[in-house]
Parts: sequence; C-alpha cells; structure tokens
Amino acid sequence: MHARGGKIFIQLWHVGRRSHESIAGEQIVSASAIKEKDQVFGPTQDGEYGMIETGVPRALSIEEIHATTADFVQAAKNAIEAGFDGVELHGAHGYLIDQFMRKASNQRDDIYGGSQENRMRFMLETTQAVVDAIGGDKVAIRLSPS
Repeated sequence: MHARGGKIFIQLWHVGRRSHESIAGEQIVSASAIKEKDQVFGPTQDGEYGMIETGVPRALSIEEIHATTADFVQAAKNAIEAGFDGVELHGAHGYLIDQFMRKASNQRDDIYGGSQENRMRFMLETTQAVVDAIGGDKVAIRLSPS
C-alpha cells in the first residue's frame, strides 16, 4: 500500500447512546439523556446474542466531555504509534459526535447545547485536539448531512 503512495487511516468512534448497558458494562452516555429508538446486536435475556433495544443514556458532564476528547486524542496517538498513517473521526450515523450536533439528541443548556455553534463545539474541540496531537495531515472526519 505505502509503496504505491497509499495511506492507511483507522476510524475512531464512540457510539454513545447507540448501545446498551450489557455491551458497555455501565450506563451508556450521550449529549443528553434521550433514548435512541433503535436496536443493537448484543446479549439477549436468554444468554444468546441477537438484536436488543438500545439503553437509556445519561448526559455526559462537562468534565466527562473533556475526558472523552482526551480519549480520542490518546486513541489517535496510539494509532500513529501502531503504524497507521492517520485517523478518521466518525462523526456520522448517530454516533456520539453526531449526537452532540443534532437538536433531537442534544437538549443541553450549557456551552455544548442550544445554538448550532454550541452543538458543534464537541466536534470542533475534539477534532482540533486530535490535530494538535498528531498533525492536521493525519486527521479526517466523517460527517453525515442528516
């Protein structure tokens, strides 16, 4: 791949509310405590695996938001150390970054909610922190329009 000028990026994501406690091992989190009306693959009540309803998240505190940004930074550093050429932050498909950007999943009344500018803050801060850590030429972000 590299011999032909190709680059290998790894995708970094946090599913946020698109999960279940039985998968996460603790209560799931999101921008706000609003349940995702969806199903995910996980352990069923009969001990098998199949589709289960997503859980009810709790809203991340501002301190936890900052810690999550730091987790993305550490994951990006780990990826570069492991030999990847860069990272793609997954901010689409209803994952955590996307949850912060959408009115339907972000009902916060602090600096991370309300206006479009505030709802974009987590994505912008996280992207900038990753760029600062590994370089802008090694960072991409995936977004979805709706």
